[in-house]
Amino acid sequence: GAIKLIKEGYEPDVLLADIVMPGMDGLDMVSNIRKERLVPNAVVIMLTNQGASDDIARAKKLNVDGYIVKATTIPSEVLAEVEKICAGKS
Repeated sequence: GAIKLIKEGYEPDVLLADIVMPGMDGLDMVSNIRKERLVPNAVVIMLTNQGASDDIARAKKLNVDGYIVKATTIPSEVLAEVEKICAGKS
């Protein structure tokens, strides 16, 4: 998966992660990336249908840069939000 690619040298500028993913959920993946200090300069954004407050709280504890709920956002809005989050990081 993504962690294997990153360990093999892939360095994304932006990492979009869903919470519901096969194998490891997205929050666990981000947790592992943070613990291992992988891609420290990447903007990390959760892009998910999981809008429950406990999921959002878990994401905040992992210092994600943004949290977008897919069900209430059309693709052009997702792109605009990702660009806004990235601009805020630079």
